[in-house]
Amino acid sequence: MQYSTRRAIEEKDVEFQQLFTSFQSNFRKVPNYIKFDAFKDLKIIFELYAETYHLKGFNYNSLKVSDVEKLLVNFNDFQKKDLVDCLINSLIKNGIEEKAKILFVLLVGLEIKCAFHEIIGVKNFLKNFLRLIHNLTSYNIYTLIISPIIFVLIMSLIFTNSPFQFMELIFIEKTHFSNNYYLNHLANVLNYIFDMDDKMKVTPLSFMGVLLMIGMKSFLILIVVNFFLKEFFNRIKLSK
Repeated sequence: MQYSTRRAIEEKDVEFQQLFTSFQSNFRKVPNYIKFDAFKDLKIIFELYAETYHLKGFNYNSLKVSDVEKLLVNFNDFQKKDLVDCLINSLIKNGIEEKAKILFVLLVGLEIKCAFHEIIGVKNFLKNFLRLIHNLTSYNIYTLIISPIIFVLIMSLIFTNSPFQFMELIFIEKTHFSNNYYLNHLANVLNYIFDMDDKMKVTPLSFMGVLLMIGMKSFLILIVVNFFLKEFFNRIKLSK
């Protein structure tokens, strides 16, 4: 029994090594390989890698993010996203969640690129714009910290008095917190964002003003819940 199990592991490893060697060779020797079979072959390679890693244990060669990026260099962003998703699912399927977690940042980065490509091509603009914002604000810990700061800055600009009457979309009645104009303005913005008592009164002056207020509220909600949603869906994916 032990011998047959060991033999099955070795056969799986040999199959993986042969296909991977063939994959590298075809890229060098077959001009149209990337157009036809490369995508399919790499998917199989990722599946075999996950199975072999699971069978051989943690002493087996570990595939780093930089290694994955090198393998994907000749594919377009949409293909890269599908391939990384395939690798993550294969790792999870074989109980290698820790390795899968490392690749989530790479996957989110590719999702951002794909959403951006589709926005430029005016394909499902609203859906892809929201997906782009969703992925950008939760790409990593730095974007998660920077996003609310950017939001506060944008809100501060929006709530600044308009230099021309025709540009006014909202009427703002501020609360006095400080004699310093900038501190008072910032205090009013933060007070409004966190919906505290004695917040400034903001009234839309036109339909565009209403849309502006809806957009601001929606973006705030997206930032607040985005991280928790991302963690929730990642945990669901890892538990499958």
